[in-house]
Amino acid sequence: MEVWEGEVIKKGDIAKYMTEEFYEAIYLWSMTKKWGLANGNVGWANEPRDYVEIISIIEDIHNAVENEKFDQKKGDVTDSVTVV
Repeated sequence: MEVWEGEVIKKGDIAKYMTEEFYEAIYLWSMTKKWGLANGNVGWANEPRDYVEIISIIEDIHNAVENEKFDQKKGDVTDSVTVV
């Protein structure tokens, strides 16, 4: 299941999603990508559930966008993210 299945965000509506919580989630994901989990190498089970869910959602979206870019380069746009 894709994270945004059936959802379309219009360009004019993007600003309302740019909340403080959104930027905090992006920061958490970014720091995890750079430095690993906040509690060290003890594993994801020692992290707060919200952190793990946020990181997973953003990582899924990131991977889907990267896959879409790859598909567009090879000319195959079967599953795409739609921004109108």
